[in-house]
Amino acid sequence: MFALVHVPTTFVATPDLAAVSVTLTILFGLSMLLGYLYVWTGNLLVPVLVHGFYDALLFGLAYVALASDLSAAA
Repeated sequence: MFALVHVPTTFVATPDLAAVSVTLTILFGLSMLLGYLYVWTGNLLVPVLVHGFYDALLFGLAYVALASDLSAAA
């Protein structure tokens, strides 16, 4: 369910089927990890925090990539 919820936004980001497949595979793996963490701890806060950390890491890496491209172009 977690990966399927992200399908519409993934196709908006890129219509490339290979990129969408890789993204959904990664999200499926993340969903398995988050589900396992919930079952293991019995606490929803743990997977919520891991999801937040994952999103923050992706946004941080995207910022660094974009910032380095912008400074290289100038």
